[in-house]
Amino acid sequence: MKNENRLVISDSLVPDIFLVRYLPELSRNAIIAYLYINMDLKGKSFTEKELKDFSIMPDKDVYEVISELLSKDLIDKKGEEYVLSDIKKIEIDEYIKTQKAKGEGDLGLTSDENRRAVLADSINNTFYGGRMANIFYRLVDKCLWEYGFDDKVCYGLFSEGDRRKISRSYNRMEKLAEEWYNKGYVTVDKLEPYLERNEEKDKLVALMRKTLRININALDEERIHGWVDKFCFGEDMVIYAIKKNEYRGKITVLNVDDTLAKWFENGCDTVEKAEAFESEQFASNKRKYSKRKAKADTVWKSGSEAGIDKAAEEETKPADETKQLPDDVLGMFGGDDDDD
Repeated sequence: MKNENRLVISDSLVPDIFLVRYLPELSRNAIIAYLYINMDLKGKSFTEKELKDFSIMPDKDVYEVISELLSKDLIDKKGEEYVLSDIKKIEIDEYIKTQKAKGEGDLGLTSDENRRAVLADSINNTFYGGRMANIFYRLVDKCLWEYGFDDKVCYGLFSEGDRRKISRSYNRMEKLAEEWYNKGYVTVDKLEPYLERNEEKDKLVALMRKTLRININALDEERIHGWVDKFCFGEDMVIYAIKKNEYRGKITVLNVDDTLAKWFENGCDTVEKAEAFESEQFASNKRKYSKRKAKADTVWKSGSEAGIDKAAEEETKPADETKQLPDDVLGMFGGDDDDD
């Protein structure tokens, strides 16, 4: 601020749409920068240098913040300068677009408006405690009229958002809705297998957390999700994989993942097949060990190779060492008369 000694008693109004739609997705520096721009530079064009003059962050971070605000459409670039975007206008334009998707260019009510109201109220009361922001009503409209979601699919979207703890982030919810639309999850029959897989993933994450008594990080969660999405394995396979790793001091998600991946690669899609595979592996390893041991027992080694100290070797050597050797070995060296 140019005059640090001035008495600051003014108010800076920030549109609610900023709080609901944009703020949850911004970095700390971007939020601070936006608030300062809104306070001192609203309605004016500004440069990168003016933003640096606020001294609210290191100069090296200013360019990154400007890029972030541009990517979120919170500011526009005018030549070498920037200006705050009219996010209220953006919201109104998108609202009109959604209404037109209903087939009502004059913004009048449609015959399905009552159906939409019942659905939106149910979502509001269930997932937002009766305090759902207006922007999410627009998302309901977008799902129904633009994406063509069934009512239950639209409700399922908010249920999934609540499960993922993203229901209060409009951008993430909108992205999830778009993802469902692109994958064709617009009817209940197409959505149900997806929801069942998600439920199975949640069960496995909870199982691993409880059984191994560990925190599940993002990488672990990605691996666990792969057991369902890639391997199509259920709880019984995971429990058996944990059992097969009990010999370890501490089991990790990676240990279980490696075991499941090995079974998958060898066509073991049931516990019975996995048990048969493990039995065969055990028998094979046992045979290999016996062969290696037998081979090792027939190889002569020097004292140093065998780990025997020379002094100790002398102390333990029999008086007549040749008597300890097998006859077939002695025969290799001929009789006493051979030197004559």
